[in-house]
Amino acid sequence: MTTSTADKMLKTLFVSLLDKNDRPLLVHAMDTESSQLEIKYNVLSNLALDYFGETTKGNMDAPPFYLFEMHEIVVYGEYLGQKGLKIVIGFNMREDDAIVPFFQKVKLYYLKSVINPFNDDWINQIRHKLDTLQLD
Repeated sequence: MTTSTADKMLKTLFVSLLDKNDRPLLVHAMDTESSQLEIKYNVLSNLALDYFGETTKGNMDAPPFYLFEMHEIVVYGEYLGQKGLKIVIGFNMREDDAIVPFFQKVKLYYLKSVINPFNDDWINQIRHKLDTLQLD
């Protein structure tokens, strides 16, 4: 049984945070504990770095934008120039308008977790928050 695109709901598949040196800080597969999926999402996150291109050469922020689609995964990215942080998120379908609030929440989780000097477990804190995050 196949479902049409209209019947599909936008679903987040993974969230990656990459530092200014393009090293992954976090690659989090949503709703799964499969190490194979995490490897796949890590590869997609690394591919996304090529699509950021000129955006990261300046110190300017770039709002969330469509990067590419591969293996039925639509990948979006956002660049935070001040921190040099790249946020990469994979969805199951393309829905440009719906992704902006999701990126805002991920960015807020990151900033709240990192800004706390007493938070030495910020990666796991972000993972937990991402697991409870819903698309609006």
